[in-house]
Amino acid sequence: MIILDSPFHITFSSTSDLPKYACTGKCKKVWWPHDFENHPTMGLCPMCKEGLTEASQGVHFKVLSTASRNLTGADFEPFEELGNEDKEKLKNLLKNSKAQIAHL
Repeated sequence: MIILDSPFHITFSSTSDLPKYACTGKCKKVWWPHDFENHPTMGLCPMCKEGLTEASQGVHFKVLSTASRNLTGADFEPFEELGNEDKEKLKNLLKNSKAQIAHL
């Protein structure tokens, strides 16, 4: 799992790989190659439809946490207080060992 900070986003992902692409437009989100496998975007950000560049740690994002495991509910607690309903949904999703979170 990896938790990243980018200009307007905290991104939680089940992968521990660093993102490969970063938006140069207004959203500034980072992306992994798997984000484009079934949805080619012609070099545009899937969120804001502006440009992409190669992501660079320290420029486009900062790693807040990383581990060789899937995300757990505890990984979210320092960043956002989740309501009971959201905690239960997340718990049910993550208890399936094959569940993967790409962006949250």
